Amino acid sequence: MQIGDMQVEMLSDGTMRNDGGGFFGTVPKVLWERAMPPDERNRVNLKLNCVLVRAGGKNILLDTGVGAKHNVKTQHIFYLDTGHLPADLGRHGLAPEQIDAVVFSHLHFDHAGGATQRDAAGSLRVTFPRAQHLVQRTDWDEATHPNPRSAGGYFEQDFAPLRQANQLELLDGDTQIAPGVWCRVTGGHTAGHQIVTLEVDGRTACFFGDLIPTPHHLPVHYTQAYDLFPLDVMAKKRELLTRAVREQWLVLFDHEPEHPVGYVTQREDGRFGWKAAEA
Repeated sequence: MQIGDMQVEMLSDGTMRNDGGGFFGTVPKVLWERAMPPDERNRVNLKLNCVLVRAGGKNILLDTGVGAKHNVKTQHIFYLDTGHLPADLGRHGLAPEQIDAVVFSHLHFDHAGGATQRDAAGSLRVTFPRAQHLVQRTDWDEATHPNPRSAGGYFEQDFAPLRQANQLELLDGDTQIAPGVWCRVTGGHTAGHQIVTLEVDGRTACFFGDLIPTPHHLPVHYTQAYDLFPLDVMAKKRELLTRAVREQWLVLFDHEPEHPVGYVTQREDGRFGWKAAEA
């Protein structure tokens, strides 16, 4: 996809399954199961979508998926088929060493896990050895000092090696990291959750992260049980989706398995809809 002079490619680290009730929060199963049918363990299939942005002479990766280093128990719980991001990157003509920056929407394991991997000796190493890894300071503080409710979403092995390798950059609020490439704080899902907007020549593309993980979460009141601040999620969704309709944003979803790219629409009754586009 071409956004002005930026090249944007959808990548994937693979798939996982997550509890449908957790993924849709207070939305009754009778409603969400029509859009995302669960398996026999009530898990829905999620894609681990990442985005490659070529802008300003830099190769920028948005999120990294789960990676391939998690133990058998975690693999079984989440039915992981992951660790495919480096190979998918190769299909787009790039090696991990050619990534200049990695932006995390947040540090939950399904977004940050692919940033590190184990070598043949079992030692942890950074997957993208020349990249600076950018995350909001608030999210870093939350991940490194989680509360009992949020602790299950973080694995220190995913992000601690980044600081040890001096490849971590903590952001304090909205930040432009390359011409037209903006990290913008939303909060909601986590206190420091951020989205990435690509703004060039009057056009905007937006990677929503887990603020809006699939098109099925477009209804403003559809929040996840994992959202730490659901009312903030609802307010920020309404604000961003209204702009997306008005300004015809191209939007990218992180967990949508079939149609991760498209445009938001709005009906006469105010509800938001969706028109898929080619990825």
